[in-house]
Amino acid sequence: CVVVSDLSDPHNQHFLRGHDGPITSLDMSKDGKMLASGQVGENSDVIVWDAENKSLLYRLSTHEHGIAKVAFSHDSRFLLTVGDAIDKSLYVWAFVDGKIAASAKGTPLPESGVTAAVWGGFERDIKKRPTNRYILATAGQKQVVIWIYDPSTGKLTPERCQTGAQVRNYTCLAFSDDGEVLFAGSESGDLSAFSVRNRSLLSCLPVCSAGLLTVNLVDHFLITGGGDGSITVMTGVTAANDSYAAAGARGPSMQVVSRGRGQGGIKSVSIINGRDALIGTDKSYLYRCQIIGGGAELSLKLVSESHAAGVIAVGFPPDVSDHVVSSAEDGSVRVWDLGDYSVKARCEGKAQAKALGGGAHNVHHATSLAVAVGCVMTGWTDGDVRCFDEETGEHLWTINNAHRGGVSCLCVAPNQAFIVSGGEEGDVRVWDVRSREMLCHLKEHTARVTSTAVMKDCQTAISASRDRSALCWDLQVRSGTVQCGRPAFTHLYTPVLTSQIPHLQLMHIVAPYLSLVYVSHNRLCQCIPTPLVLPRLSFYLPYLPQLYPLQPTPLLFPLLPAFSPSHCCSLAFCQHERRVSAHTQRMGGINSLALHQNMVNTVTVGQEKKVTYWDLREEQPVRVIDKAHAGSYGEAMEGLATAISHDGKLVATGGTDQRVLLWDFATGKLVVTGIGHSGDVTGLSFSPDDKQLVSVGKDGMVFVWNIYR
Repeated sequence: CVVVSDLSDPHNQHFLRGHDGPITSLDMSKDGKMLASGQVGENSDVIVWDAENKSLLYRLSTHEHGIAKVAFSHDSRFLLTVGDAIDKSLYVWAFVDGKIAASAKGTPLPESGVTAAVWGGFERDIKKRPTNRYILATAGQKQVVIWIYDPSTGKLTPERCQTGAQVRNYTCLAFSDDGEVLFAGSESGDLSAFSVRNRSLLSCLPVCSAGLLTVNLVDHFLITGGGDGSITVMTGVTAANDSYAAAGARGPSMQVVSRGRGQGGIKSVSIINGRDALIGTDKSYLYRCQIIGGGAELSLKLVSESHAAGVIAVGFPPDVSDHVVSSAEDGSVRVWDLGDYSVKARCEGKAQAKALGGGAHNVHHATSLAVAVGCVMTGWTDGDVRCFDEETGEHLWTINNAHRGGVSCLCVAPNQAFIVSGGEEGDVRVWDVRSREMLCHLKEHTARVTSTAVMKDCQTAISASRDRSALCWDLQVRSGTVQCGRPAFTHLYTPVLTSQIPHLQLMHIVAPYLSLVYVSHNRLCQCIPTPLVLPRLSFYLPYLPQLYPLQPTPLLFPLLPAFSPSHCCSLAFCQHERRVSAHTQRMGGINSLALHQNMVNTVTVGQEKKVTYWDLREEQPVRVIDKAHAGSYGEAMEGLATAISHDGKLVATGGTDQRVLLWDFATGKLVVTGIGHSGDVTGLSFSPDDKQLVSVGKDGMVFVWNIYR
């Protein structure tokens, strides 16, 4: 969707919903009355919006694959739409009737697609007088094309600019105020000036590194933005005594008057009030700056910021509803103030510097997070668990190599004493928060663990995995002693078929006050030492089922020698972490699991493309919602995220259909559908007061939904 926000009031936002794919281009008409947006995807439409009424005016559905650029003419009478490299088409639309006024396909549009398109007002005659013909320009790989559009005949005439020996991939365009010069920025970071009249290159000026991404003009000042984050304001874009009419005429004499720098490459510069500018970067920072008369050093004021890649995890601090934490694939972790939607803290870990190679998105990032009192715990793709201060974002501590292959999920116990993490290879591990030592290692999943949860008693945990299973774990360590009287066996030379406690291995028995010593999960359990050690005593084995009443597993012990039945003994035992139940989905892995506040029910979504309700006391699901998430043709879509409100009345789910669904937990009926994301919904979290629901997605958006009851 397109978000229209009031700069003076962040809560005053309007959502223009009409696209079903990522929006690739946006432009506002010069009179401020219309807004055009284009998308990529199956429905590669261009939508023209009424900016004042926030309503749809036109839906232009001619392009076949995707929209590269949209641009309004200087008088807002026409709209230029340019398709992407696959579409390879260009249209001029007239707003008198909303129909196509002119079009072009194929050559001279570049094979790799158009990267810039701009209108230049009316074409001028030899005496520099405006005619009734419009001039516009497009640019791309190794070429700049100037077009003349005649509205009286509907003819669109292109002509390529001569660049000589210079070869550039052009990224942005702007016409000078007098219409005599066309400025083009390139990937090499230089600014080329072309004579509009002669279609020839006048000059080339190096401006920045990492490519020139945007160029704009206001009051004879040229503003450029670079991929290195630099903003440059130059003067001398026109010359009173120079028309650049003659071939080989020198270009404009440019002088730098001020510079500034922002976070990330400068993608757009929009002029407001004639002298101020809104500056957007590819790291999703939005600045406001006085461009004209602001001094040699530009002062950039941060207006807002967001994640620059898909957001994959979100969570609230305990008992705090006005702050929320999110993490994204660009390596950023942010703490948001929901009062004004500003960033309260940025959590930056050393893993962000561990580049995987090639691009801002190829860095290690936090795949999961858990918010405790005063701190944010995050699990990263490099296998580490990192903790940050919630107030300042300061890095507090790290558990190195918590999971080989990366941490896939994370949760903190209600008592804040330990955390439970899941790994890409199927491991579930419990860590002490104070010492950062591993308390136990649970290995039964055979694929990536997608969710973990801890019950209120802090003795039971649940893990879900892409191996289709959800396992319930008893984390409590039990120990005790069982007093044994005289065993009454008629013969001791018969094999004994008995029961075995899970994860229990008999080591030896000691007398006369005997203790049982065994190993659980490779840990040696100590006993009270006594002088006499008898390694093999078969008649004490029948007492083992008394120690802990579990489903027995038969074990055949070999013949053991007899022992005098006159001895009395006590058996000491210690039971470690174990799996107590397992629930398996019929088809496909589980992507997300949410635990109900009653500690009995769970809800899962996953590759089975259903919403499944479970009772931990029963083997089979208690409710299944088929095709909960559906595509435009009614096909079932995969669920990726789920959450249950703290009062247990609502269930939220999100998935690849880009929708957020709210369900009544008791009845399983759909309450409302939230439409806004333009990418997969990857994370959901209810505020502790259950008045808001926050959703995050692959589109890089963080949506805050108000819940009214």
